[in-house]
Amino acid sequence: MLSLNKLGLVFLTCGFFTFCDPAATTTREQRSATRGCESPLHLCCEGKPYNPQRDTCCKTDGNRAGNLTVGLSERMSQCCGEMAYNPLNEICCGLKVTPKPSHDAKCCGEEAYNPLHDLCCKKEVKPKSSHDPECCGEGSYDKSEKICCSGKLLVKLSPDHKCCYGKLYDSSIENCCQNVCPKIQMKINNSKVCVKNFTCDDIDPAPVELRSAGNHDNETIKSDKEECKAGNEKEVYNKKDHFQCCGLYYFNLTLWSCENGKLSPPKNMTSKKEYSSK
Repeated sequence: MLSLNKLGLVFLTCGFFTFCDPAATTTREQRSATRGCESPLHLCCEGKPYNPQRDTCCKTDGNRAGNLTVGLSERMSQCCGEMAYNPLNEICCGLKVTPKPSHDAKCCGEEAYNPLHDLCCKKEVKPKSSHDPECCGEGSYDKSEKICCSGKLLVKLSPDHKCCYGKLYDSSIENCCQNVCPKIQMKINNSKVCVKNFTCDDIDPAPVELRSAGNHDNETIKSDKEECKAGNEKEVYNKKDHFQCCGLYYFNLTLWSCENGKLSPPKNMTSKKEYSSK
């Protein structure tokens, strides 16, 4: 009888110490947590339940178990990869969380910038150089004064001047034509249709000065010709009385006036038309 009592005491003692063993307790909590994650009533992150009113779980395709950010509720957060952040004060740029430099901050690659003061040009932050800036290549420019044309900055002669295949043209009197040559054509009765339809040559014709070089009658040709220039471009016309150049254009002084390289009807002609209509 005594031996049986001793045996029972041994079992009780072993059971007691197993119950109090911290390692055994941790194992049971892990099993309990795992069973909780198997229930649709629990939200789990990193393999254990969590409270979305206090914390945020961010999951990616490579980490379906998720990464838990403690101290930021899911209502007030967004995920940047596996990292939760507060979009009121931070911004996610290239899967990198950074403080906002302004309330309306934007991303330029992995860098955050203030769009009020800076521009993002080819993933590089550049300071704004004017009140109306845009990017041209890796730099910024004032679009009220210049035009970015095929990566080159050209002086904007008027609001009607635009870019056409690397060259400036006046959209009020010219058309920019696609898949035909010449690319820039004078308008007919203000039509937007490109009338000429020549086969385009990939190689630009030689500049006028090169074509005329070596011509023995060069001085004679210049005496009865008029060269109109704009930048590094030239147009050659037969010289006429009461005509003059306005940039590349050779115009009749009774039909047009020129101001800063921009053609427009003369003011006296406009006033006469208005007077006769009354």
